Amino acid sequence: MAKNFQPRYRGRVIKEILHKINSNITSREVRIVDSESYIQNGVYSTETVQKIASDNNQDLVQITDKSDPPVCKIIEYNKFLYDEKKKEKEKNKKQKENQQELKELRYSPRIGENDYTFKTKQAKDFLKNNDKVKVSIFFKGRSIVNDKSTALEVLKRLLQDCEDCGVVETEPKLEGKKMYMIIRPIK
Repeated sequence: MAKNFQPRYRGRVIKEILHKINSNITSREVRIVDSESYIQNGVYSTETVQKIASDNNQDLVQITDKSDPPVCKIIEYNKFLYDEKKKEKEKNKKQKENQQELKELRYSPRIGENDYTFKTKQAKDFLKNNDKVKVSIFFKGRSIVNDKSTALEVLKRLLQDCEDCGVVETEPKLEGKKMYMIIRPIK
């Protein structure tokens, strides 16, 4: 019984081939697009295009093999890879910019005026930076019995103070010894 043989690569990095280039292109004909005026766009034999590319110190790069004949470009391959990585980074950067974070602020039902002012200012800053704000009110001991209405008043007051930069996403809810509300920024 033969074992499945899998080679072990001791510390060597094996590069993944992203595109077929030059002699790795196996089709007889290729469609040339956007070739920096070495040759006009159209369908040519692979050998002819490879010769033109090598004469100009460029590479014949297969962009897509899904069409018939495959689409290729005459370009410098390393520069092409660099530009693709740059585009990918830019795309990922834009995705990260559009993401919202959820910031949490903790209040108590009988919060002092200075603490309330400071935390409200923080909430407004978070909303202006396009982040959601989760406002939590914690009840200690048996204060949950007496301070539910006080906590709702604090949340309503906060909502009135932040109405110019945020709106309620989740109405005030009570879970255990914690009441919370989520405010999202106005677009």
